[in-house]
Amino acid sequence: GAAIAVLWMAVWVQSARGPAQRMWGEEVTWGLPRWRSAQNIPTQLGVLPVLFTIAWLSGRGSLETWATPPAARASCAARRYACEVAMVYIVSMVLLLDFPAELLGIIPPLPLTLVLHHLLSFFAHAVCIGLPAARAFRGYYWAGLVAFEMGSGACNVWVLNPENTHVCRAYLVVMTISNLIGTGTMVYWVRACRGIPLWLRAFGFAFVVVLSLLREKECVVNLASVSNG
Repeated sequence: GAAIAVLWMAVWVQSARGPAQRMWGEEVTWGLPRWRSAQNIPTQLGVLPVLFTIAWLSGRGSLETWATPPAARASCAARRYACEVAMVYIVSMVLLLDFPAELLGIIPPLPLTLVLHHLLSFFAHAVCIGLPAARAFRGYYWAGLVAFEMGSGACNVWVLNPENTHVCRAYLVVMTISNLIGTGTMVYWVRACRGIPLWLRAFGFAFVVVLSLLREKECVVNLASVSNG
């Protein structure tokens, strides 16, 4: 798992050194240059969904048995663990790498909304992965997170192709489904994690609901701006 994350980091650093900028340009859209939007797509629509699917299938294809894969199949447990470790590191880096990139002048200053998104998301990530009371239900966390990332990936594809009708339709469909799945898994997580302080569960629920509403609103506004333009 750590090896997968190291490989991901190496690819990220290499692409950030010039190839992505030359291919997609430096124009800033929604707080990030176009090349950063393009750079995120393989992770959001490829790496994380694949890792999640492998881990999910290793636990009998059930989120309920995520934390306890088949005891008779040690290979299943090892495979699930490796995928989950990779996701823990990759998601952490996705949320944090923009800060050193900004300090090094690789990307322009982040808008406050994006800073808050990264920091609050990382806090939620740490809670869902780090607290013992939440670990038994982390399959639902991963399902919601990957759904949200796929919605963000659809948004990034749209940023690169805003005039394409098929891309616009896919953006709306994927974003809406991702928000519904993300909110649904969070509701289950809040109800199941009784061992976590109420304020933390309330924070998680409020954060996800507000995030989903803002993402859906942004999607509709984005598409409306294109059709009106």
